[in-house]
Amino acid sequence: MKKSEKQLAANISSAVHIKLDLTGEQSEKVEKAIRKSAKKLAKKLLKIASDENNGQEKDKEDSDDH
Repeated sequence: MKKSEKQLAANISSAVHIKLDLTGEQSEKVEKAIRKSAKKLAKKLLKIASDENNGQEKDKEDSDDH
């Protein structure tokens, strides 16, 4: 999961950087904030996806029991 979290964070960060590059050069502080926010967002997204998958598997097991 760490690998997919890092990859997702890198993709998010890259997408934001591309959009911000259109406005001009960004400071190091802005770049650091983007990386930090991208990591947090990636972690939350993967947690949500994992929770949804676990819920779907549980629903499937419940229906198989009947």
